Amino acid sequence: MIAGAAQADVGILVISARRGEFEAGFDRSGQTREHATLAKTLGVRKLIIAVNKMDEETVNWAEERFEAIKKKLVPYLKSVGYSPSSVDIIPISAISGANLMTPVSSDICSWYKGDSLIGTLDAMKPLPRNIDGEVRIPLLDKWKDRGVTVLSGKIESGTVSVGDTLTLMPNKQPIEVTGIEIEDLEDVTLAQAGENVNLLVKGADVSDVSSGFVLCSTDNTCPVVTKFIAQLVLVSLPGVFTIGHTSMLHIHTQTVHVTAARLYSEIDRKTKKPAAKRPRFVQQGSICYVAFETDTPICLEKFSDHPQMGRFTLRHEGLTIGIGKVLTHQEDTKPPQIPGCKFAGKKE
Repeated sequence: MIAGAAQADVGILVISARRGEFEAGFDRSGQTREHATLAKTLGVRKLIIAVNKMDEETVNWAEERFEAIKKKLVPYLKSVGYSPSSVDIIPISAISGANLMTPVSSDICSWYKGDSLIGTLDAMKPLPRNIDGEVRIPLLDKWKDRGVTVLSGKIESGTVSVGDTLTLMPNKQPIEVTGIEIEDLEDVTLAQAGENVNLLVKGADVSDVSSGFVLCSTDNTCPVVTKFIAQLVLVSLPGVFTIGHTSMLHIHTQTVHVTAARLYSEIDRKTKKPAAKRPRFVQQGSICYVAFETDTPICLEKFSDHPQMGRFTLRHEGLTIGIGKVLTHQEDTKPPQIPGCKFAGKKE
């Protein structure tokens, strides 16, 4: 799921309307919460919620059941970053095909006046792309094709042409693009931000590349760091979060162990401002500023510069415990003002 979501701009989250099944999925350890959180963190900008099994006998296309599900879903989706305008919630019945290709008949569902699932997808406007920015391609996969190294990933920013020379980070290894493939199309000579591409390259072998490496413009490469400061929202956490807490960091296509090195400040829930006292620990529901350290150098960006490479998920023991965004890092020459700290890479 993580690999697929990292390549998508729009996602369809299918949930069950059957009584008991939705509740199980929406429980704190359920997959509905997990998938919605990961989708936002991995860059899915628009989300369609397909409420399936509306024809099930305990539901029978009841508007009350649909509205009850919406009442629970909308606040949670808003808490992980989805505004109401970026979410469509559609009732469907996959087994009968109702409201999939064409709008559901009023004889079946008299209260729903919206479009069908496919109609909603067709009506979506193209999302804005940063095609003129510096090249950023987080790599997802690699292989050899008739002796040629092929690197696969999504262009998050910029434009790539055949013949371009890019830099593979964090190795700082120059490579030449000798061919571009987009999905199942014939070879193309140019690809832009938003497209999933297979790049045929010279100058790197598959043994030189790992998932999470990033192809960059040669004159403007991405930072490679082991320390960064982030704003963290703890969405589901058994126990407390404190200095020394270890978890798995998922950022763009990279997965690495990370340790909380310092807690700087916590946002007061009443005033919405940073508390004056530095916390010893934080709990579920907290919003805080945390310094992290990774086991190995990783490629990342400040959220303000490249949102797709600056948002992350923290997972621990198979559970998503937090979502966050990178505010600054040890290579940052113009760090922002962060309550309670000076700079991640300097002594305080």
